[in-house]
Amino acid sequence: MYQNKKRYRWWVIGMLFAGTFVNAVDRGSMGVATPLIMKELALDPAMMGVILSAFFWSYFAGNIPSGALADKFGAKTTLGWAAFIWSFLSALTGAAQNFIQLVACRIGVGAGESALQPCNVKVVKSVFPTEERATAIGIFNAGIRLGLSVVPILMAYLITVWNWRIAFYVTGIGSLGWVVIWYYFYKEARADPDIESASKEQVPWLKLLKHRSIIGIMLCKFFQEYLYNMFITWLPAYLVMERGFSILKWAGTHRSPGL
Repeated sequence: MYQNKKRYRWWVIGMLFAGTFVNAVDRGSMGVATPLIMKELALDPAMMGVILSAFFWSYFAGNIPSGALADKFGAKTTLGWAAFIWSFLSALTGAAQNFIQLVACRIGVGAGESALQPCNVKVVKSVFPTEERATAIGIFNAGIRLGLSVVPILMAYLITVWNWRIAFYVTGIGSLGWVVIWYYFYKEARADPDIESASKEQVPWLKLLKHRSIIGIMLCKFFQEYLYNMFITWLPAYLVMERGFSILKWAGTHRSPGL
């Protein structure tokens, strides 16, 4: 049954909001540090492009399997382990010494982060009644936008005070703190048996992919993602390396795409 206490439901969505926030910070941190990483490790733009792309290889490949894992093992376990993987690999980025190690770290971060949305939606379905789900999903998605807005300022500050390696340690370990909170405070809820039974109705993939609304959403997302992710990955390096901005100056003028 759905949790009867409204306070508990909003505590859950608060945890999901915080999870998407730290997820976005770990996703966007590499873009901010790119100019310094290229300089210190003598990486050319082509090599850095591979590093920045590596996140999306595993992120794309992991979306559907992570959803299946959440269905089999539960959202708490799947999201907990996924968040541990992306947080640990994000922190480990600070110790990377070469191209291969950076690629491996970004693949790991992408693989972990691929579970976020499937697990979040599953949690909302099991905890929130139908009339509150859209609001709950809107709230946790806002965490991504806020995280992408904060990460330039946060990383720029950490880099300026210490260096890019320490910046990854701090943000990665901070994300691991969320994993601990999730593990100890989220209790897997049991969904309403009637709704659970109805949700098991099989819908053929081909029928789903022929639906006009689904096709429209997929096309919009496909064309939006290129520009969206270019801002997250390459814009910082362009402004610093080509336009002469300092890290702090760029962070002060940055606005997250989509806001």
